[in-house]
Amino acid sequence: MKDYRIAKPMMLVVGLAILTIGLAGVLGAQGKAVGTTTGEKPTPPASKESVLQTTGPDVRAEAAAGINSYLRVVGSVLRPRSNSVPFTTGGNGGTIHVTGLPLDWFNTPVHLPQGALVKYVRMYYYDAHKTYDCDGYFSIYDNQGNVVQEWQVASAASPGYSSSLSAYIAHTVDNLNYSYALNWMPQDIGATLALAGFRINYDAPVTPNKVAVIPLF
Repeated sequence: MKDYRIAKPMMLVVGLAILTIGLAGVLGAQGKAVGTTTGEKPTPPASKESVLQTTGPDVRAEAAAGINSYLRVVGSVLRPRSNSVPFTTGGNGGTIHVTGLPLDWFNTPVHLPQGALVKYVRMYYYDAHKTYDCDGYFSIYDNQGNVVQEWQVASAASPGYSSSLSAYIAHTVDNLNYSYALNWMPQDIGATLALAGFRINYDAPVTPNKVAVIPLF
């Protein structure tokens, strides 16, 4: 008959050893969770201040200022307001000039995002005329087709290809009540006075997520 009196104490010792190892593993895992065994500090949760920084006054001020933007219009897209004006294009299709009388205004519509702040208009041209210049306007029209306000930009004295900048405009686009156009007219006929294009400088309005609103035209 086998004697089990020696085996029982040994089994007890083995059981206690397993229990000790298990407790050590549990405590070690808890230590890592609170950063006590690795020496690293736990990452604190985001504070209310850091969350509010995405919608704070600095961001709102930037949104109010808008994003500096440009709209380019090539000269050859303008058309005379009178069908009797003879004209042609040049510069590989990018410029336009009058080939005969009568002289009249050319224009084209302008599509800008609602709420944009128009700042400047720059006119690109060819002026080799010794006496006359050409004139451009950024014009605002009401619902009856009347000019509400407009800003002029004129060519300089015979520099060849060049550009001129308007005065500061500071107009906020209101597409509900107004229409916008670019107007141009040379003071004489011929290729010595030609329009190459316009560039409108404006601040595009932005959404709270800092996404710029751009025209779809």
